[in-house]
Amino acid sequence: MQKNLYNLLAILFSVFWIVVIFLDYWQKHPTHYYAFKYFHYLDLTIALGIVTILVTALVMAAKKGKIKIQKWINGLSIFGLGLGLIVLSVGAYLRKIQEIPIESTGEFVSLLSSVGFTSLATYLIIMLCYSLGELLCVLLESYMKGSGQSILNIASGMMVLTLVLFMGAAMGLLRFFAVFMVLLFLLALNWRGAWKFIKQTLIKPIELPSDLNVLGVASFVLTLFFICINLVNIISPLPRGFDSLTLYINLPGLIRDYGGLVEGFQPYNWALLMSLGHILFGKTEVVMALSSVGGVLSLFAMYYLGKNWLKINTNYLLLALLIFYATPSIYHQSAYELKVDLGLLFICLTIVLVFVEWVSRLKVDEKTNRVEEMEEEKISIFYFTGDQIKNGSLLVLAALLSGFAMGIKLTSLFVFLGVLAGIWYALNGKWAFLAISFISLFLVFLLKLDDFSALRQYHYGVESLQWILLAIGLVLLFLMFRKDRQQFFRSIRLSVVYGLVFLLPFFPWIVKNYFETQSFSPTSLVNGKGSGPDIDMPRMHKNWVEYQQEQQTKRKVAPNKKQNTTPKKNNRKGRKQDTSRKSDNNRNKNKSGNKQGN
Repeated sequence: MQKNLYNLLAILFSVFWIVVIFLDYWQKHPTHYYAFKYFHYLDLTIALGIVTILVTALVMAAKKGKIKIQKWINGLSIFGLGLGLIVLSVGAYLRKIQEIPIESTGEFVSLLSSVGFTSLATYLIIMLCYSLGELLCVLLESYMKGSGQSILNIASGMMVLTLVLFMGAAMGLLRFFAVFMVLLFLLALNWRGAWKFIKQTLIKPIELPSDLNVLGVASFVLTLFFICINLVNIISPLPRGFDSLTLYINLPGLIRDYGGLVEGFQPYNWALLMSLGHILFGKTEVVMALSSVGGVLSLFAMYYLGKNWLKINTNYLLLALLIFYATPSIYHQSAYELKVDLGLLFICLTIVLVFVEWVSRLKVDEKTNRVEEMEEEKISIFYFTGDQIKNGSLLVLAALLSGFAMGIKLTSLFVFLGVLAGIWYALNGKWAFLAISFISLFLVFLLKLDDFSALRQYHYGVESLQWILLAIGLVLLFLMFRKDRQQFFRSIRLSVVYGLVFLLPFFPWIVKNYFETQSFSPTSLVNGKGSGPDIDMPRMHKNWVEYQQEQQTKRKVAPNKKQNTTPKKNNRKGRKQDTSRKSDNNRNKNKSGNKQGN
């Protein structure tokens, strides 16, 4: 009864919060209201509905065995369907908005060729990442028991590829020939993995889930339609968003121009990956596609999370993915304001996927064997032996990906802290989770990692709050120590390993920032050298106070100088008068002498 009441309250709160957020967003974005009011694409909507019905009917008939087309349901056929949706949408745009009659296919051929080239270039880079990631997972013996290994391979490969690009950039070797030869060598290391990726994504028939129905197929087609719309929007020489134009798409161009690292800026792992669009293909469209592809990869990561962890029905899961991808924030960063957030989202979801896999194996191990073998586990550096090394390697891989995410955007620090708290929760329970959460917040406040906006000094009470959080965290940890010392020290070992491995992918950026700033300040080591003058609000206030004091000193000194200079002028006048009197006396003596002579 209590559990049902808790679930009911959670559902009611979720619905209430969704409604509040929706109404707030709707009020602040009136353009969506006008988009519905002046809707011009009724014919496109009808055509899209017809296509959705036809595709759904074909897939369901193939699933039931009525027609034998299941072997043709693969990546290539889905890509062909996407090109058809692009032609449908662009044709509706040309006819409705520009009122251009569709008489020739020249514009469509040009558009489809650009879409095809951009898609192929992006696919080749993802294929290389898969190949490198599979090699890393084999070396670490990191395998997913359920589905999702391909996502893990791609994310791990992105990390390896970015590290290689960073090393080349540090030596100024990011030129076409050097990068092409290095990537060709990396591809040769695991060409079988690349061929496996091609077969799985393009050639091999897709195995339809047993619970798939009309809702799932229709949701998939509509999601594909939104992906195609976003792909068409990035086929342009320049991005349309201000941030992407001035920073996120501009930075890969600077990397190409320098042939190496660019001074300043926060860590930019994803910009290094995006720079391949310029270096290898010479196309801004490929750069923008590498920014947008993070959203598509995130859909796959969420699908595997929903299937492996949450056990959601396939149809509801596909519907949820459609709702997620159709939200304005995702659409905005997939087509207009192309940043690194979608790539960061993909890496963070992969970290969650790996961590959930590790926790599930940990629970199975504790149920089966785990009291007598605790002493034997101490032999392993990851605190695992035998088959458990594979479980420990998952945690190591999660730490590596967390460090890589930190090099994409510094806000991923909260993912690292969340996984750290999750380790303690998995081994010690909810009170340990709260303890690590409080201590994590203490470290954030102590190191002033929350001072990105330079407004920390206006947050009154932080200096006291951080010590209160530390005290609460230490008390809870002491209670955990009293309760189970063995699990307590085990959690410490795993936390130390996780933290040290986390620093490995991020350490190159720390070295770069130190050489640029010559400072050991945590803010300087993390943020790097700023593009503008080294100034902040406290320094500006200090400079203003010093300027006012200097002006007051000058005003006090000025009257004293006038008083000191006035007597000198009078003395000079007195001296002139004395000399004139002496000359007059001499003249009078001369006159009197002349009179006596006469």
